[in-house]
Amino acid sequence: MSLLEVHHLSKAFGGLQALRDIHFTVNPGEMLGIIGPNGAGKTTLFNILSGFYVPDSGAVLLDGQDIRGKKPYQIVNLGLTRTWQLVKPSLGMTVMEAVIVPSFSSRAREQSSTNPGQRNDIRSILARIGLGDKLGEEVDNLTQSELRLLDICRAMMTHPRILLLDEPFSGLSHKESVNVSQMILELNARELTVVIIEHRLKELMKLIKKVMVIHFGEKIAEGSPTEVVQNPQVIQAYLGERRPGVGMA
Repeated sequence: MSLLEVHHLSKAFGGLQALRDIHFTVNPGEMLGIIGPNGAGKTTLFNILSGFYVPDSGAVLLDGQDIRGKKPYQIVNLGLTRTWQLVKPSLGMTVMEAVIVPSFSSRAREQSSTNPGQRNDIRSILARIGLGDKLGEEVDNLTQSELRLLDICRAMMTHPRILLLDEPFSGLSHKESVNVSQMILELNARELTVVIIEHRLKELMKLIKKVMVIHFGEKIAEGSPTEVVQNPQVIQAYLGERRPGVGMA
């Protein structure tokens, strides 16, 4: 049974059709990449999956349960957590404080109490991602790469079954991207299901075995990276002209 099922999802904002009849599935432990030109509808899709938008039609099933209309915190408690394209510093918080806050979600508390062995020591987690010496550092002072890693770490504190990553390599140097890639691979190796939106295709294609392409709010291709990059519709989408009044980020 698929962990995430998206059936015929559509969303419009006034006369702007952001998504039209999007459908795909994600199996437990799978890593799916979602790509498309700017304005394709990728972030709108993430906003629906995480409860920030309600679709006009279609269904989103998380482990068989329809999550349409549920609040973001309810979806987190069901095991789906996301990061953000623009990582916002936690004003006034230290690194340790910023990581502790998500651990108070009801799912995190439940996992901690019923399966204490699953909850790693926060200090060990931060040390593993290279932030072990910055526990008392204010989040505002971290580099962009450190903020990305911290954002993923915060998401993991909710004990998700599926993690949505919104452009995790945005604004990073090659070396910083390698660090983030390493963390994503480690998480997936522990059977965490991961869905990634990313513009930097070189970094993304090193991580995934399955990719879906959205263009003007519609799914135009799905398959292995090799299959997708050779698809004529995908080539045209990246080289062609943008049609006015259709699709959005």
